[in-house]
Amino acid sequence: MKELTSRQLDALLEVSHVGAGNATKVLSEILEKDVRINVPVAKFCKLNEIADNFSNEIEYDGDIEEMIMSGILVMLSGDIDGMLMFLFDTDYATELSKDLIKKYLEDEEEDETLVISAITELVNIICGAYLKAFGEMTDLEIIPSVPMYQQDMLGALLSIPAIQIGEISDDILLLDTRFTKGGEFKGYYLFIPDEKSYEKILEKLE
Repeated sequence: MKELTSRQLDALLEVSHVGAGNATKVLSEILEKDVRINVPVAKFCKLNEIADNFSNEIEYDGDIEEMIMSGILVMLSGDIDGMLMFLFDTDYATELSKDLIKKYLEDEEEDETLVISAITELVNIICGAYLKAFGEMTDLEIIPSVPMYQQDMLGALLSIPAIQIGEISDDILLLDTRFTKGGEFKGYYLFIPDEKSYEKILEKLE
């Protein structure tokens, strides 16, 4: 994998902060509550390095790959081909989703299907904010698919992009994202472009 220049790294950080700002504004307006997001880390790495990154950030007694997390997978097309996966703590995301359910569906009972639908919509909004910022920064059109939700062990969730490695790439843009609304919620964006898209991104960021 080609090393990032300082200019490219600065550009990635700027994209991340713009995306966080966009997501913060939209979520705060929708939930009518103060939601804050900051992005302390933005870097390219290899898929097999992801679990090590998580073990340094997450307090968990046991094998980090056995930790239960939720994941949203979005396939990307347009000027960029690849996938975007958002991994996050299920409990806190569920609390956010309940705020959305109460606002728009006051008479609805909070069953599991409704909660998952609300979580998916919230993450879809966040992912959309980041993709918009990324597209504007690089002048590339990025078209996301309908998001797919899954809850499983971290190792199992990471196996999804691993299966696609032969067709896509193992070069991943990792965004370590923190949300604050009555507590801290940590999420991780895994942006996995194919080889041609990866080179195209680096060229645009230079």
